[in-house]
Amino acid sequence: MPEADTIIAPATTPGRSAIALIRLSGPGARAVVERVFRPKRAGRPWKPWAVRTGEIADPAGGGAIDRSMAVWMPGPGSYTGEDVVELSCHGSPAIVESVLRLCLREGARLAEPGEFTRRAFLNGKMDLAEAEAVCDLIASETEASLATARRQLAGELSQRVSAIRETLLDLSAEMEARIDFPEEDIPPDDAQRFLDSLESARGEIQSLLEQGRRGRRLREGARVAIVGRVNVGKSSLFNALIRMERAISTPHPGTTRDTIEARIDLRGVAVDLVDTAGIRSPESEIEGLGIERSKREIERADAVVWVLDRSQAVGAEDREAFDLVRGKPFIIALNKSDLTPGLSGFEEFQSFPAVATSAVTRRGVDQLEKRLWERLAGASGGAMGEGALVSNVRHIEALEEARAALGDARALLERREGLEFVMVDLRSAVDRIGAILGLDVGEEILDRIFQRFCIGK
Repeated sequence: MPEADTIIAPATTPGRSAIALIRLSGPGARAVVERVFRPKRAGRPWKPWAVRTGEIADPAGGGAIDRSMAVWMPGPGSYTGEDVVELSCHGSPAIVESVLRLCLREGARLAEPGEFTRRAFLNGKMDLAEAEAVCDLIASETEASLATARRQLAGELSQRVSAIRETLLDLSAEMEARIDFPEEDIPPDDAQRFLDSLESARGEIQSLLEQGRRGRRLREGARVAIVGRVNVGKSSLFNALIRMERAISTPHPGTTRDTIEARIDLRGVAVDLVDTAGIRSPESEIEGLGIERSKREIERADAVVWVLDRSQAVGAEDREAFDLVRGKPFIIALNKSDLTPGLSGFEEFQSFPAVATSAVTRRGVDQLEKRLWERLAGASGGAMGEGALVSNVRHIEALEEARAALGDARALLERREGLEFVMVDLRSAVDRIGAILGLDVGEEILDRIFQRFCIGK
């Protein structure tokens, strides 16, 4: 990425809108804008961080394109650490395209995805973990995922990771000094202190990894399958949970032949809710394919809602459905509770969490949501929204590799192997921790990270 380049991109979503924001960054940002922007009060100096009103026009003699506002943010105090200018104009696609063409003709070039944030990272405005949090912040779909991204952007993850890295660097320095005097044995007290330091760092990494399981669900969303035999009201319950008539619901068995899914906000957690075909002996090839797809969805699901008809006895097909879900975190929905109770044969399932529901009257639906949230939290090893700090797959992989390296280092130290062998694993752990912060990360990794960003950020 040539440092002399001045880049430009729309910072607002393409399409019609009241206002469009166009951002420039680089050493020529102000000069480019000064050639295409006519201030309302000409001759006055352009003050940093102050809004300037005027119009955008072709410097080659064309008429005005649009009235506009411009703000100049000089580096290094700007978002990217370079000179940044932001133009606000009306949100017509034609206006935005005309402004971009003018600025490109005057020396700017179109920015790559995430290039503004990439420059902020390269110019030391944020570390790589904080830069990735910017992308997560934009992509957040729920309050919980938004809170995690905010904490990462504020540097909480970076601080935790940096503290682990500093501990390992101090330990490395002491071991390196010991290596210089190989004829001296390591006193037992020092050896135990080394082991304690390794275990302490490994414990910190383990804590972050446990949070990562919760963070993944906050970032990517959980998957919940609604499962049961035919005609127990799965589709009606699905519609009640998503609060709209999405799945076809009739009194006739076997209406649902394929999976139907919708994303909901379950108490701050994004959940992909899947309505599945009823479990029974298929009466057609098409129904058989739907049932096989239901079984695959159960395997994929983070949790399952097993639906029983509260007005009927538990039957063989109900037990077949139970055999499919018993290895998953699940909740029993005793549906059709608005009808006369006729449930029998339920005694063997009374130890499992159950909620009486009615998709018709919405009785128990809120309670089912609460219990489902608790089941997802339990599958994540703790409350979904509490303490979740790691959500990025790259971070999780780096932490797992660092934990494994520290485990190997500890094993070598316990066997009283030479410190030079212990140092190989210790350096590996330090490198993997540093990669989270963006220390010594190659261009290929940076390209892969910032390609996930939208253009203009």
